[in-house]
Formats: sequence, structure tokens, C-alpha cells
Amino acid sequence: MKKIAVLSVFSFLLISNLSAQTEGEFRASGSMLLNFDNAHFGVNFGGEYFFTDQISVAPSYSNIFGSPSVNGFNVDGRYYFVDKNYDLYALAGFASVSAAGFGSSGVNLGVGYVIPIQNQLSLGLQVKYTTPGDGTLEMQGGVIYTFK
Repeated sequence: MKKIAVLSVFSFLLISNLSAQTEGEFRASGSMLLNFDNAHFGVNFGGEYFFTDQISVAPSYSNIFGSPSVNGFNVDGRYYFVDKNYDLYALAGFASVSAAGFGSSGVNLGVGYVIPIQNQLSLGLQVKYTTPGDGTLEMQGGVIYTFK
């Protein structure tokens, strides 16, 4: 019964209050992230600019807590599957990470979803695989503010 309730709430969030992005729009975001490679949590701060209704660039900075702390800079290109009913996107981009005495760069590949809450505020969910170092899977969830 608990699984059905969670699935129902999640489905409602995906279907209600949907909107699409527009060319020239800018978004700012802050999120928590989980690095599955070492099960450490971190924070991510980013922006996003839309060149068209479907294509954007999203630079971001991440800090994964731990010993040592890992810092990352990402520049991702996003392609939105626009249906005017949902904001699902695929991403590919560049990643550069550094920690005490170590630095590496590589690529990001992933998917994400933007869930509008009200007017300019949304929730963002994202999962991506990033190749720097030995490669790792990251999951992010946070808040997005849209400047209109």
C-alpha cells in the first residue's frame, strides 16, 4: 500500500502544473547530490540558458563532502523533449574534477526532469554518469528558479 501511495504522489507531480521553457530564458539552481561511487553527499549550484525552446547550456559547480573534498566544474548541453506537457531532457557535456593532489577531466551523460511547482519555482531531478577519475554515477535533486 505504501508503494502505491508513493507512486501516486510521484505520478501526480509529473502530470500537474506542467510548463515548457522558452528561448532566452535563464534558470538558477541549487541542489543536493549523491555520488554513488563513494556514497558521499554534496551540493551543486548552477545556471542554465536556453538558446532555443529545446536546447540549453548549463554550467555548474559541485562540491562533494568527504576526505578529501572533491570539487567539480561542469558545462552540459541539454536537449529538451518538448511536448508542452513535460520538461524531460538528455544531457551531454564536459566535466573537470579536483581534490587534494588529483585532477581529472572527462564527459557527462545523463537525463533530467523539471517539475514546475508554481510560477517561477520548480523542482529538478537529474541522474548522470561522469567519467573523470574512475567514473561515477551521480543523482541530484533540488530547486530551480526561472528568471522571466
